[in-house]
Amino acid sequence: MYNALPEKIQSFMPPIIIKSPHTGKPLAVAGDQWFAIDETVTLDYLRSIWTRTVGGKAVEENKNVEKKEFQVESSRTGEVYTVSFGMSGAHCTCAGYGFRRKCSHIDKVRKENSL
Repeated sequence: MYNALPEKIQSFMPPIIIKSPHTGKPLAVAGDQWFAIDETVTLDYLRSIWTRTVGGKAVEENKNVEKKEFQVESSRTGEVYTVSFGMSGAHCTCAGYGFRRKCSHIDKVRKENSL
C-alpha cells in the first residue's frame, strides 16, 4: 500500500514519477517515500511541494543555477523521458532512474553534450 500524496514532501532526493510495473498506475517517489498519484499530477507540481532535507533539516537550494533539460527517446519502447541537470545533479523521469538513481538516458545526454 502506498501513502497518499501530502501537502509537502521532505526528502534528500527530489521526487520523480514512475509507473508501477505491477499496476501501470503512476507513483511519486522521493527518497524512500512512495505515493499513489493520479495521471493529472505533474513533476513540476511535485517539485513545487518538495523541500530538500539533510538529517531532517531543510537545505536551501541555489536558485541561480541554470537548469538544463533534454528529451530522450527510449531505444526499447519509444517512450520519451526528460533528463534534467541542475543544482541537485542529474535526474531522469524513467523508472530505472527511480529505482537505481542512474540510467542510460543520463549517460547518453552527458556523452552527446559533454556534460
